[in-house]
Amino acid sequence: WNHGLKRSAYKDFSMDWCFECHSTLVSMIRSFVPDPLISVVMPCFNQGHYIKDALKSVLDQSFPNWEIIVVDDTSTDRCGDIARSFAVKHELGARFQLVTNTQNLGLAESRNAALLYARGVWVCALDPDDKLHKSYFKAAVQAMSHRPDLQLITANQQFFEGSNWVWELPPFDTA
Repeated sequence: WNHGLKRSAYKDFSMDWCFECHSTLVSMIRSFVPDPLISVVMPCFNQGHYIKDALKSVLDQSFPNWEIIVVDDTSTDRCGDIARSFAVKHELGARFQLVTNTQNLGLAESRNAALLYARGVWVCALDPDDKLHKSYFKAAVQAMSHRPDLQLITANQQFFEGSNWVWELPPFDTA
């Protein structure tokens, strides 16, 4: 597992060498961790009217090993409070973290702020106005365990609230 380098894993060991082998190490970890923790990162800015449905879609997952990190990006609609109340009601305990920004950072920086708290092997970016199919995590974990070289999983999207329209993504080309 030395990427074809002409040195042993035990010879000339250095931190630089470890970082060169990062993708191989991640692949090895993924293949030996049967139920990896999935960190759901969810920035929220004035989407409190949707967030309970998004959180419920995580709670309903058939794969049980997940955590949720919600980032309240200075919402004026109590988005963070709604998420915290949901977590208390459903006894999520340490599986739930709420991060509150002191100023509006926007979607990308808020998602990055959530990543600082993520403990999972994998990350699922979920917006408050989205919902996951109940078997999404299970299917993703199965795909990753059969193909530890995978770095990204995408899924088709289906509209809800009165629409059955499905957006099917084209095959992903890594070339």
